[in-house]
Amino acid sequence: MTDLFIWFNRTQGPEGHFQLDDVIFTSSFDSKKPKFVAEQPWKMYDASIHGFPPEDKKRFPSKMYLVSTKNKPSIIKFDFYGMNNLAVLVSSKFLTFLNNKGIDENYYEIAELSIIDLKGNDLTNNEIYYALRFVRFDDQFFDFNMETKKRAAGLKNFFLFPDMKLNTYPENKNIFYINSLCYRNSIIFTKDVVKEVLSNFHLPQVYNVKDFPFVFNNQYKWDILPLNNEYLVTV
Repeated sequence: MTDLFIWFNRTQGPEGHFQLDDVIFTSSFDSKKPKFVAEQPWKMYDASIHGFPPEDKKRFPSKMYLVSTKNKPSIIKFDFYGMNNLAVLVSSKFLTFLNNKGIDENYYEIAELSIIDLKGNDLTNNEIYYALRFVRFDDQFFDFNMETKKRAAGLKNFFLFPDMKLNTYPENKNIFYINSLCYRNSIIFTKDVVKEVLSNFHLPQVYNVKDFPFVFNNQYKWDILPLNNEYLVTV
């Protein structure tokens, strides 16, 4: 059985990462009303429910904004961050990695992402970022081993799978995205690329999938599971 790993970001992250409570993720930005969030019909679409493609008004925008609401924000640097609504944020470098390892352009809709402060100033030192919304999933490649599933804290009828494994090994594919709610903000990959992930990207928050149920269920309990914890996988 091939070991599987998962990149999962909590609401607070390591140096360079933003805190989820300090940002607005939106499809429009007005420097005169920087905290205003207009209606976003794209959020009403879920490919796993509605099929693909979406109707025009629910298509993923071609431009998205991540706005820091802090008065004196620091430079933001990260490579992968899972948001809600099947959306993830990625650096240009990580997008290339995804495309080369089995998550190609058929898996997602894509938007250019501007990461800015309340005045509209860039916070990335001109690095290139994208927002992706997934429309294709890899659940069919997995045996979730339902006999050992664990309940997700605070989520009725949703579960975590410490003994999940691949039941099929697609050629030239080492990265997977699954539709299960507890895993939607994450990316899963095999041990064949774990060293590449840990070595080439900015402070990745990587766990073994067998440890993920504990991490997920305690993600907000910083006294039990501090940011730097024993479950994080390192080089």
